[in-house]
Amino acid sequence: MVPSNMVGRIIGKKGCAIQDLELLTRAEIDVPKDVKANEKNEVVVRIKGHFFATQSAQRQIRFMLYTAKAMMQYNQRGGMQGGDGREGRDGRDGRDGRDGRGDGRDRGPREMGREMGRQMNGSRD
Repeated sequence: MVPSNMVGRIIGKKGCAIQDLELLTRAEIDVPKDVKANEKNEVVVRIKGHFFATQSAQRQIRFMLYTAKAMMQYNQRGGMQGGDGREGRDGRDGRDGRDGRGDGRDRGPREMGREMGRQMNGSRD
């Protein structure tokens, strides 16, 4: 099940993303053209293939959804802060003794995606 507002991200422009996903995972991914969401506003995505191919496709789709959600949350917060050039990525100006790199909780979508990838692959940094 995929949120109906995220189906377009899985399909991609002219079906490019889903084709890449199928080539990468060797699974067949089917998103119905007449997308009708259920009461939870979700759409059924069917994945066919051997066990490891389907597992890989599921992971990739979950990762795509996770990074899209992280990007939306990041953009809602205003993205990277502008200013006088003295601010770090988290908006601190560095005058409080900190280096402006944040406390590990205020990460952008790229860092969140990397962290999710590490978690999914089981590596520990």
